[in-house]
Amino acid sequence: MKDAAVLAAQIAALLVILIGSIAFFSWRYRKKDRVLRQTAKALDATVHFLQSMNELPLGLPSVDLQEQLWNRMQDVLRPMRIRSRLWIQDSGWKTLRGFGLLPGQKLTVQHLPITACPAMSEKRLFQHTRHKSPECPSEKFTYGKHLCLPLADDRESFGILFLATESITPWDPQELQLFNVLAQAIALSLQRRSMFDKLQEKISELHFSFEVGSSALSAFDGSTQSLKETTNHILDAVISVLKADRVSFMEWNAAEKVLVTHDVRGEKGVEHPPLRLGWGEGLAGWALQTGESYGAEYAMGDPHFAHGHQEMTSLLCVPVYTMNREPLGVICAVMLHKPRSFSAREIQFLTNLSRLAGMAIENARLHQTSRVNIHRLHEVNQLKSEFLSLVSHDLRGPLTGIRGFAEILKLQDNGPLNPAQLEMLEQLERQVDHQERMVDDLLDLARMEKGRLSVYPKATDLGFLLKEEMDKAIPTAKERDITLQLELADKTRLSSVCVDGGRLRQVTWNLIHNALKFTPEKGRVTVRAALTDMQIVVEVADTGAGLSPETQERIFEKFFQVTPGGSKGAQGLGLGLAICKEIVQAHGGQIQAFSEGLGKGTCIRFCLPFAA
Repeated sequence: MKDAAVLAAQIAALLVILIGSIAFFSWRYRKKDRVLRQTAKALDATVHFLQSMNELPLGLPSVDLQEQLWNRMQDVLRPMRIRSRLWIQDSGWKTLRGFGLLPGQKLTVQHLPITACPAMSEKRLFQHTRHKSPECPSEKFTYGKHLCLPLADDRESFGILFLATESITPWDPQELQLFNVLAQAIALSLQRRSMFDKLQEKISELHFSFEVGSSALSAFDGSTQSLKETTNHILDAVISVLKADRVSFMEWNAAEKVLVTHDVRGEKGVEHPPLRLGWGEGLAGWALQTGESYGAEYAMGDPHFAHGHQEMTSLLCVPVYTMNREPLGVICAVMLHKPRSFSAREIQFLTNLSRLAGMAIENARLHQTSRVNIHRLHEVNQLKSEFLSLVSHDLRGPLTGIRGFAEILKLQDNGPLNPAQLEMLEQLERQVDHQERMVDDLLDLARMEKGRLSVYPKATDLGFLLKEEMDKAIPTAKERDITLQLELADKTRLSSVCVDGGRLRQVTWNLIHNALKFTPEKGRVTVRAALTDMQIVVEVADTGAGLSPETQERIFEKFFQVTPGGSKGAQGLGLGLAICKEIVQAHGGQIQAFSEGLGKGTCIRFCLPFAA
């Protein structure tokens, strides 16, 4: 019986142990199953969280993005009864800014120092359990434990993911792994946003650079702009780049020592009386005096603001100087309603543009002066042409009278003339011919300047024409013992060429008498004519004073004169060769002078198109 009782007790003990083990393992299985179900739900929520992160638009404002991250993170952590908060780095405040509410937090703050949490300063996970580990130095909490995970990539830290719960049991490794996935997903979203912001900034810089380049080009948009057109281009460029409400250019009046508003752009339909500021007066005067840009976010509260003038909120003034550092004025960019602090990049842009503006304005002023001078010269030239025309007609009358009286004397109706007197009359007629040629030159000059020197080609015997002009020059050549020689090639074809005979006589006469004038006694003047390559070629060569290389290039200029010795001097009007050039070019030909140097003679050749 005793053995049976012991056996029964042992069996009962075994049953108790068996039942207890079954109950313990059943409880443990149910707990693990519950944890697995929670973990599965959390993983499923995490997948949805990651998908939703990818769906967030890149252009979402930063604050909205951070709120979206926190709200969607709650969907993952709420079933696990875990409180969370995001601490995101705020570059403006240089702090960590909090997103999300934490029930039970003793002290509610929205900003923390960046170095407040080791997770941020050291880029490592930080854990705290009540009464078991050091507290986080940033805040005080009533939770059983909390966890701080850094939101960072290899190069940049974005903030902290704060997680807390009432339990003080250690964090499950699977939970820690899940939290790390959340932290990495949030960091990736913040990184994408950071990269998007940097890309936008680069695009903005490129756009800014493009506008700066366009502004620089518009400042020099055409070298013939008026001063007003130039300043308007500059002011429009400033408005385009700085997006200012109003931009003006105040011109420096050196005579009165004041800055006066010259042009205003930006306010359509609004007119302001011209502002006048002395040297150093107001923000604009101060900028001109110091030679540096000067701006004020709150302009009317600035000590340099000239009170009593136009109201505004913000103002940026940049002085404009010439290349010689002479003051030209000041460019003023104005914000009328919303205060604005102009960035260093914008100030640098306006400073650089002011240098270009100085050159553009100076160029416009010079061009304006040039246009005035050209207009005056044109008026003077018109008066000169009218004067030449009047003088030429007035001179022709007395010359005609002198020629008429000489012809009457040659008739010898009042008694015979001795040979010496007849020679004097012939000399008088030659001088009258010379003076009439000079009068014709003056008339032709007036026609040339009006663009009215015309030619009327017709069939002409060029050989006969050249011989006649040579014969007219024989008396002058005999007086100086100069030999005249005419060389004609292919007389038959030269007997019928299409030229303006009268004008060609004028050219030939000028060239022959020019050669006689510069040829010494015992010299020779040769006239040659030929047809080559469908061109009429005429040359007048002499054995006279010759030409220097620099003179050869100038003898066809109006009023350019050469003395018989080869230097400049007063010899006639200096119009003969210039008129010859105009007549030859009017025929579609060319004329040139050749000389091997001083004392080696000169050859003037002109070529005309051949037309039988």
